[in-house]
Amino acid sequence: MTSRSTIDSAFTGVLVDAGRIHHDIDFAAWCHHVRTVDAALTRLADAIDDPKPDDPPAERLARNAFMAVLALAQLLHGTYSEEPRASMALELAQLAVQELLDALEPYVTGADREARRVLLDGEPLDDALERMFAG
Repeated sequence: MTSRSTIDSAFTGVLVDAGRIHHDIDFAAWCHHVRTVDAALTRLADAIDDPKPDDPPAERLARNAFMAVLALAQLLHGTYSEEPRASMALELAQLAVQELLDALEPYVTGADREARRVLLDGEPLDDALERMFAG
């Protein structure tokens, strides 16, 4: 029996609801990003739970996962629907993605955290650069 990943289970309902708004979101891109996030998180978890000598450093795997989640967040950023059920699904997806970013944030660099602020929170790039190079 094949078990489904945690991320797949978490996003299955959202995928179904997002399918209802295929004209408001690039559904193929959405599915691709979810699978990319799933693969990146699986590699990170496997490297932490059962490290192998040929595994990339955990920091690199954490950054790859963070960037995959950030790309998904960008796809969802600003997406909305007039249909209440689809709107709720999008809000839940955005919340889940933000929680994943929060969980990964301690394991990435300051530059990665600043990229999140610029890309998702609308912070000016100049402010992010100033914070990165101050100090």
